[in-house]
Amino acid sequence: MRFFPCFALFLLLCGGEKCVASALELANVFSDGCVLQREMPVPIHGYAARGEKIELTFADTRHTAVAGNDGRWRIELPAMPSGGPFQLSVKGASGKELVRKNIYVGEVWLSSGQSNMAWLLRKSAGGPAEAAKANDPLLRYYKPKIAYSYTPVHDNPGRWLRAVPGEAEDFSGVAYYFGKLLRKHLNVPVGILGCSYGGLGIAPFIPLEGWKRRPKENRMLIERLETRIPGTPANLRNIQKAEEVARKYIAALEESKLRHTEPPFPPEWPAEIRRPMYAGFHPLQDGATFHHAVTSALLPYAVRGTIWYQGEANIRNGLSYIDAMLDLTFGLRILCGKEMPFYYVQIAPFRHSRPETVPVVMEAQRRYQQHDKLARMAVINDVGDLRNIHPGDKQSVGVRLANLALRHTYGKTEIPADFPVCCRWEVQGNRMRLFFDNAQTLSTRSGKSPTLFEISGDDRRFYPAQARIVGGNQIELSHPSVPNPKSARFAWSCTVVPDLCNEHKLPVGIFHTGNPEAK
Repeated sequence: MRFFPCFALFLLLCGGEKCVASALELANVFSDGCVLQREMPVPIHGYAARGEKIELTFADTRHTAVAGNDGRWRIELPAMPSGGPFQLSVKGASGKELVRKNIYVGEVWLSSGQSNMAWLLRKSAGGPAEAAKANDPLLRYYKPKIAYSYTPVHDNPGRWLRAVPGEAEDFSGVAYYFGKLLRKHLNVPVGILGCSYGGLGIAPFIPLEGWKRRPKENRMLIERLETRIPGTPANLRNIQKAEEVARKYIAALEESKLRHTEPPFPPEWPAEIRRPMYAGFHPLQDGATFHHAVTSALLPYAVRGTIWYQGEANIRNGLSYIDAMLDLTFGLRILCGKEMPFYYVQIAPFRHSRPETVPVVMEAQRRYQQHDKLARMAVINDVGDLRNIHPGDKQSVGVRLANLALRHTYGKTEIPADFPVCCRWEVQGNRMRLFFDNAQTLSTRSGKSPTLFEISGDDRRFYPAQARIVGGNQIELSHPSVPNPKSARFAWSCTVVPDLCNEHKLPVGIFHTGNPEAK
């Protein structure tokens, strides 16, 4: 009874769900109705018998490849303009042919994150009515099967949905509104790869390539991941250990047959092989497990960029969340083979069970864009819901992400998209002046003086500041108990809804000018 799971694990160590294919296959993401990225090389991949010659036909062009020793094959289509519909044909030397229809070339984005990104359009505010009137079959969303894996999976069952009644309702709400606005402004087909799941921290989304950005800090996790990735030295060492255990057991069985004795019990594998995760740690929260089963199964796939909405599951991580995001984007960019843009959301206010930890993670999200020249953050503190960790308004979130993409990726600089951010500050006597980028003028939606600002002195004790707007886009702060201001913070709570915004009504997000983790 103990030998069978050990044998299954041995197969896992040897190469995951598939070692060598024997029949021609095309990765499921390249199914009927898929959208391919325009104006950049497009990798198409699948499986076949080892050494089998593959011929691919698409848009009146032909390409060939040969399946490798692991049965995998890959063909890279040249950069193409937008258009369609096209037909994709893949034929193997065995004579088997796979045909995929209704394929378009346009813009493709990866959407990822936890439940607020995964939240279906039909569950969103106004979503059922929006889905019922949807009539844009050139806006498409790939919905994969949610799973986890300790080793990279090279395919994932899923299907392409179109923005039409009966299908649009199962789009991610944020992804739907993001894609809808891109369609309006770009007038090309738009495809979005959905890679989201509720309740996940950031760790399961980060690929091994991302963890390797910090080899010293992530050494133990990297070693643990590599033991289960086929072809790595650590994986090969464990296979050798498993083979030695298996050989000894088989020899003992042979001895038992010769001597007509009772066969021995199956052995235990070495501990490093038996334990695929930390004790008591759910596998869907382990490093890279969601990536291995979902995102990895869709890649390589040419995409323009990524939109990301996550963080509620990491509210205790503090400023270390910056490094986690850097690991994530570093790994995704390696796998996608390009310096793609990354547009993400600062989580909304909500009455969390540990409210004192949340502002620091929100500040980490704000600071991340200072570390990544291709990243921009959308602020949504004005469309959140203090009573619901899943705010119903997914349209505003999708639109704000789309506006960032339209402005910074597609060059539509006439679209206001950037949120006001405190860029520097000066101390003038007993007052502190804050300067803001992305704002010609600051105002409050209520028309009253700004609130929720605090300042502190050398004792790091914060006092509610008297705040006033000066010079159009500057805020002056003071408090009688702080004669020598050292630091300021704004909306430093997950249970307040600030109303400070720029001339485009884009809100100012939570921020801290000092070290929010200092005691």
